[in-house]
Amino acid sequence: YPDGLIGHLKVRGMLSRSLAIVHLKSNDAPGYSCYESLAAACPLIVPRRLIWRCQMADLLIPGETCLVFDRETHEGLTEQDVLDCTREIRENLDRLRDPEENQRIGMAGHKRLQEIMWSKDKKEDVESLREFFKRNFPE
Repeated sequence: YPDGLIGHLKVRGMLSRSLAIVHLKSNDAPGYSCYESLAAACPLIVPRRLIWRCQMADLLIPGETCLVFDRETHEGLTEQDVLDCTREIRENLDRLRDPEENQRIGMAGHKRLQEIMWSKDKKEDVESLREFFKRNFPE
């Protein structure tokens, strides 16, 4: 949230009252807006290219933990692609107006984020983090 336009402590409350977050970028690192949305159980609408380019398929599962638009390509977008993306985003927002569907997608994303995050409270996560550091930062 650039230039402090939204104070960090207000983000979760705003997300909990939002219909969805539409993430327009087709790449991101590390993607805090995505993680914050998932943590707040706010449904996420993302480009297919974001999932593909950032290798986020374990977290962002179309139709389950998020909704998608766009296509997987390195090519630029044509005028028709922009129209198709706009239509897909509108259709996804309409889909999320159903409270049950909104909650299903939001909670599935929240649950999946919790499942794959490292946690100091889970013994196996502590071990996997230790192994990660050994592999990537040998002494």
